[in-house]
Amino acid sequence: MMADYGMITDNGSMPYVPAPSDEGFDLSHEGGEYEALQGLSRTMADLSGFHYVGPRTRHDRIELQNNHWDMQMDKFVNAYLDYQSRDSGDGMPS
Repeated sequence: MMADYGMITDNGSMPYVPAPSDEGFDLSHEGGEYEALQGLSRTMADLSGFHYVGPRTRHDRIELQNNHWDMQMDKFVNAYLDYQSRDSGDGMPS
């Protein structure tokens, strides 16, 4: 039955099915799949009447995240140094 539908099997009885998230996104040598996917996503967004276009780039998001870490870093360092100075040798502060 599987041969009737062109399914290729390794042992003749069980078709190869990749694990979830291992399927990947196959692009042919001819191309056009990515553009078709973009067109489909635009069509779906137009039909739903809602789509989000983020004004920030990846660089902007990372810079914002780093700025938030920088604001807290002095407090983290002071807390860690205070913890280390009180360490009684068993991993617990005295």
